[in-house]
Amino acid sequence: MGVGELEAELVRLMRSLEDGVDLLVELDLTAARAKSAYETAMARALLRSEGANAELRKAAALLMCQPELDSRDVAEIALRAARRRADIVHVQVDSIRSMIVNARHFS
Repeated sequence: MGVGELEAELVRLMRSLEDGVDLLVELDLTAARAKSAYETAMARALLRSEGANAELRKAAALLMCQPELDSRDVAEIALRAARRRADIVHVQVDSIRSMIVNARHFS
């Protein structure tokens, strides 16, 4: 690859990184909202649950707020995946930068 091609790839990766940051912000907000919804649902469910002891009441409450727990878990998984993708793009940016420096130095 020539310097021009490397620079074009760097620009593409930088745009991808910027898009990734925007996505991370969105996913972080979604995860925070999902966590809050789960915690609120769990608190309400605990107050409504019946059982002979605290363990049974907690189990009943967990069953009542399973959809919120699932949404929270999915949001957290999506956020972690986006962070990993952003990390990969960052490494690619660093690699392309190094290649540009080397290409300029040896040409």
